[in-house]
Amino acid sequence: MKIAIGKLFEARGALEKIQSKDLPANISFRLAKNIKPITQVLETFEASRVALVKKYGIDENGVTRVAPDKIPQFKEEFDKLAAEEVEIEWQPISITDIADVKLSTFEASHLEPFITE
Repeated sequence: MKIAIGKLFEARGALEKIQSKDLPANISFRLAKNIKPITQVLETFEASRVALVKKYGIDENGVTRVAPDKIPQFKEEFDKLAAEEVEIEWQPISITDIADVKLSTFEASHLEPFITE
């Protein structure tokens, strides 16, 4: 599956919520196997985001934040990073496999690329 890193970031919370539930062993295994490469991509994404904050940041009392005058440059680079597409292996998870997991509409909307009907 080819997907933008930003889409993986948006889906992370809902995927973690599903992963934290008691599911049949075969579904849990498939989900864990699917989430592992996503976690690796998101760890690299986070390191890149932190590097961007440092690049455009200022230190205020030991906390680095993006300097107000650098926000447009930061946003431009961050948006390009989030739009970067990666190829991940994903074995489909059926909506019936996770039927007992309660998700908000917001969470469910981020799962569309990962769940089949």
